Amino acid sequence: MKIRKIGARLLSAQAKELERVGKELVKRGYADYASGGYVVMYLPSQAVYEAAAENCPDVIESLLAARVVVAGPTALYALVANVAALLTEHRAIRQADEILQQARELHRRMGTFLGHLCSLGTHLQRAVGAYNQAAGSWERRLSPQLERMVELTGLGSLEAPERVEEPVREFSTTYPRLATGSEGR
Repeated sequence: MKIRKIGARLLSAQAKELERVGKELVKRGYADYASGGYVVMYLPSQAVYEAAAENCPDVIESLLAARVVVAGPTALYALVANVAALLTEHRAIRQADEILQQARELHRRMGTFLGHLCSLGTHLQRAVGAYNQAAGSWERRLSPQLERMVELTGLGSLEAPERVEEPVREFSTTYPRLATGSEGR
């Protein structure tokens, strides 16, 4: 009987010590580093916690109210594995967001580039047209007049410019739209 009282007193003291240590961890601000706002207090033996909690059941409520979770080896392993999985998922989402952002920027730049390229094509067509008009003027107006002058003066004939027949290739302004799944953002 005396041994049971001593054991109960020791377990009660153990429960109070667990509560004190848990609240001390909360005071240190460890919960500020976690999104859930909880502090995980590791005990190397779940049996120690269970024995103390069995003798003083209010220690569980008191620690949970203080946002302290007591974890033994198995529970801690599960928590760490869960955090690792969440971090991996968070990194994947961040990388996917970065890829999407880069794809949007590439799409924007491609639109600008295609605008410049189409403008260049239009200017080339105008330049070829102007050159061909000058060559036509040479053939129709200047060359016949020079022929008459060569006949009258005996001067040598001048070489006519060649006509440019190569058309400027049409450039398609349509291109695949990037499917972002978030139009209008």
